[in-house]
This record gives sequence, structure tokens and C-alpha cells, in this order.
Amino acid sequence: MKAVSAGRSQIENGGVACILALNTTTNDGLHLQGINKATAHNCWTWVNSNSPSAINAVGAAVATAQGFCTVGGAVGGDHFYPSPYSGCEAMEDPFAAKFASTYPDGNCSASDLELKNGTHTLSPGIYCGGIRVRVGANVTMSPGTYLIKNGELSIDSQASLTGRGVSIIFRGSDTRLAIKSGANFVVTAPTSGTYAGFALVDRRLSSMSTIRETVVQGGGRIKIEGILYAPQWRVNISGNGEINQDSQFFAMVADHFYMEGNGKLHVKSNNVAVNMPDLMPKIKTGPTLLE
Repeated sequence: MKAVSAGRSQIENGGVACILALNTTTNDGLHLQGINKATAHNCWTWVNSNSPSAINAVGAAVATAQGFCTVGGAVGGDHFYPSPYSGCEAMEDPFAAKFASTYPDGNCSASDLELKNGTHTLSPGIYCGGIRVRVGANVTMSPGTYLIKNGELSIDSQASLTGRGVSIIFRGSDTRLAIKSGANFVVTAPTSGTYAGFALVDRRLSSMSTIRETVVQGGGRIKIEGILYAPQWRVNISGNGEINQDSQFFAMVADHFYMEGNGKLHVKSNNVAVNMPDLMPKIKTGPTLLE
């Protein structure tokens, strides 16, 4: 099924984009399968792909939002409420310029850090080779900026990573986030400073075309308050349980999104409630969408 609109403005409901898929050609700009549910009642999902299946869903998956809009088309449009608009204008990467010039670097604070069973506290710094939080570890990040350089941040099942006033920045060709099923991940972005409003960032590398998969699996407590900006990540959200049901402000800008399993994802755009800046792009006045 292909969803179309007839003579309706792109800003009929106004609003802001809180999920933005930047890839212009993928068949799965936003893909849902299984019996999962995605909810973004007060904001829009925008998909830049020109593929006929840029937005698609199978199984019993359901997504709700203020609106869905794609350059290409939608397959399984009856899984989305309201039905997706097709033929929309592509939305520019809203943060490309910011992170082309604003990015930390320096000497390693630690290398190939592995945190095992017990309680640990981390300080802001540069973590070369990544951070692995193993089963039974409870890790607290002190407020500040953390650079994951040439490695991944992984949290095992039955492990916990929490931080308030924290920005986690990734740098390198093999960086990603991996939250295993049953892990706890609770991170709130800072409300002021260079990275105000940004919880997770992995900027675009002009020398690298490979899209990396980052995995967020439910089953534990996952609460991200702030923006996930990773224009070369394929964000895979899967597993069981509720993801982000307690968060007042969560937005994602990535290459594309793949959601599967039987969990529930909650996306909200109330930055005022958490005293964070209003950064996500507004739905602009655009050409009328025609059949």
C-alpha cells in the first residue's frame, strides 16, 4: 500500500521533526516489523529517502506521530497513524555545520576500558578503544563530555550506565553504541555549554561511506533525554519492554531507522520540560503535496 495526500500543506499541523532519517536512497528509511509500537504524538517523523518503500511496516507493528513525511513513498501505510505523506521535500542535516567545527580531541584518559562487577564512577575524558560495561557493573558518569574514540560503548545485560549532564561523543570509523537486552542506560544531556541538548553524537566522516549499525535493545530501563545525532548510523531498536517511557525530550537524527521485536519506543519533543534548547528543525512552509 502506498500512502498519498491530496492538496494538503506539509505544515497542516505545524510542529517539529523529532525523528529525521537522512539517507536519500535507502529502501528502509523507517522500517517497522514484528509487534512493536513507536509513539511520537507531539512531533513529526521525516524520511529523506526517495525510495518507493522509504517508510514501510510489516506484521502487527504500529507507529503514531503528529505526522509522517517522506520524499519517496510508503508501504504498509495502514500501520501508521496518521497515514504518511509522500512527495515531501528533503530536510537538510540540521547539525552538520555545528559538528564539522565543534569536536573534542586530545590524549587518551583510558584505553580499552572494561568495567566488571561492582560500582564504578567515570570522569569526563577521552576513552580510546571504547568502554565496555560488563554484567553486574553499575557505572555512573560524572557530568561532562565523554569522547569514545575508535571503539564502541557497550552495556551488557544486567549492567547499568547512568549519567546526568552528560554528552557522549563518538569519533572514528568503527564507533557505535550497543545496549544489550536487559541493560539499564539512563543518560540526560547537559542544559548549557557547547553540547547543550545533545546526549549522543557521532558526526559524519567525509572519508567514510560505510553505515554502521548501532543497537538499542529493550528489556531493561532505557531513558535518553536529549538528542541522538549520528548521520552515519543505522539505528536498530529491538527487544522487549518500554524504551524511553519516562523521557520528556528525545529526538533522533540518523542515516535510517530499523525497528523490530515487540517492545515500545516513546519519543517526545518537550525540551522546555527539561530546560534544554530548542534545536530540532521546524516543519517549514513547503509546496502543497499533490497526488
